[in-house]
Amino acid sequence: LGLAIAREIVEMHGGSIDAQSKPGEGSTFSFILPVEPDVTAIAKFRSLRTEVSEYREVEIKSVPGSLSPAPEETPGEHGPEHGVRVKSSTASILAVDDDPVNLKVLENLCRTVGYSLTTASNGPEALKLLTEREFDLILLDLMLPGMSGYEVCSSIRSDTEANWMPVIMITARDSIADLLRGFDRGANDYITKPFNRDEVLMRIENQLAIRQLVEMEKSVATGLRREKDSITSLFQRSMDLKESTIQMIEWEKIIREDLDIAKSFQMKLMTHETSGSGVDSYIHYEPLLRIGGDVYDLFQVRPGVVRLFCADATGHGIAASLNTVKILSEYSAIKESIDSPGDVVTHLNKRFSAFFKDYQIIFTCVIADIDATVGSITVSCAGHPDQFLISPDGGARVINKRGPIIGLYKDFGYTQDVYEMRLGDIFFLYSDGLLNLVESYKKASNQKLMPDGSDLLADIIPVLDHSSSLKYACTDLLKKFDKSRKSIDDDITIIMARIG
Repeated sequence: LGLAIAREIVEMHGGSIDAQSKPGEGSTFSFILPVEPDVTAIAKFRSLRTEVSEYREVEIKSVPGSLSPAPEETPGEHGPEHGVRVKSSTASILAVDDDPVNLKVLENLCRTVGYSLTTASNGPEALKLLTEREFDLILLDLMLPGMSGYEVCSSIRSDTEANWMPVIMITARDSIADLLRGFDRGANDYITKPFNRDEVLMRIENQLAIRQLVEMEKSVATGLRREKDSITSLFQRSMDLKESTIQMIEWEKIIREDLDIAKSFQMKLMTHETSGSGVDSYIHYEPLLRIGGDVYDLFQVRPGVVRLFCADATGHGIAASLNTVKILSEYSAIKESIDSPGDVVTHLNKRFSAFFKDYQIIFTCVIADIDATVGSITVSCAGHPDQFLISPDGGARVINKRGPIIGLYKDFGYTQDVYEMRLGDIFFLYSDGLLNLVESYKKASNQKLMPDGSDLLADIIPVLDHSSSLKYACTDLLKKFDKSRKSIDDDITIIMARIG
């Protein structure tokens, strides 16, 4: 750990470190530092201020409980490089840690991006502060004297007023058991010490962005809901129509801006990283709106093993689209930590059933691990349409074992099934937008529809070209349904993967 810290410090100063070692003789470490250190990091933050003029600047003042008053300046409102920028840089954050050095580090870090930080050194002090003022987010250490961070988080989640507040746990304990215990108590994210500055800022901004998007959705829904009997006269109706029109124009601007944030955030969270895994893959992603209610993720769990994730939030439009941000955030937090697909689906269901009931986020999903080293695929499904394993000779296996939709039954334990996946077999995973497309195509051509969806497989097999790349195979398949695509009112996602 000492060598890793030394290297980090040297490289932060623009230097380099080198090691020479011979077995039985020992090791020599040497480093080089520039006479005049490069200060591009400081310049970078200053230059960003001019790039975000559309975000208003505000004066940051000292707050009760902070280690020292923040300078009265107007820092540019931005987050980590390439991050999604939350519109207000005055987010109020509570940091709870019994180590004053850690609190000072967090205070300096938050100050650079304009966040207002209040500190507490123990659990009771933090809970008292929560009764006195509102915070946008909490950074919570687990190892606290007397009352642990787990207990503090549980207490926060038991309070209906603070139940929505994002909690990020920061600790040196990084075992899977600790991580799952933290999520079980209601934490939204988990960072291990020693932490990377940019990672902390990115995770803070992720949680603030999610909260902002969800609140925007709720405020629009509340504002549009009016009592039918509240207006009686024609004049009152006309005045209300005028006010509603003006308000809708303002809301349209807000929604358009927030959708831009949501789209950027969603695309950042979705990954497609399978190079060198022995698994070939292709994704066709066709959202109905600017952002969709479908989401995906592909990454290499370990050498030779690729994990596929596809989810479809129930409903349509803005509500479903914004919910996907929360789905992706929750999945991203644990996707590399939990080994089996069934355990990942079970964890997601427990989280959304226990902690996000008020948001009414329910969704279908499939998580599948393709192991190229042994030729197998392990699948766990929550309410998602059938998946197919299609062989080059035209044969197919239907994978239709599924549990209930995520978010309905808190204590349901999802299982997983292992299937043989031979060289050249194509795993075909899709959202129900493709089912709607096939249904529309069948109706237009006066063909009989099968109630169990088996006509989809019958349409796929004759068209699927196993000898070509997956991209071309998918493109040729969709050409068959081109004339029907304009009548579809749902997102379409297709994920194809094969060993080879």
